[in-house]
Amino acid sequence: MKSFLLCIGFVWCVYCIPIHAAIIYVGKGHAYVSIQQAVTAAKNGDTVWVAPGIYKEKNIIIEKSLVLLGKNYPVIDGEHTYQMISVRANGVTIKGF
Repeated sequence: MKSFLLCIGFVWCVYCIPIHAAIIYVGKGHAYVSIQQAVTAAKNGDTVWVAPGIYKEKNIIIEKSLVLLGKNYPVIDGEHTYQMISVRANGVTIKGF
């Protein structure tokens, strides 16, 4: 009986607790024009979708589990001065840049 209740509890946790991951858009015409602003606003599990373009960013610091996804290979320009991205969390995916 105890193992049955544990099994039911596990199934309830996996299938009944809603998981809401958001997609946050970055670029001209979107709510965010800075990648760092979007990363700061994101929550664990969110995707930050970056439109094509050149983004002059000082140092994008990622301190939560998220996906940073570039569409058509946007460029992060550190202006030959700054490190472009610092990842300080597990579960971070960066692709499309």
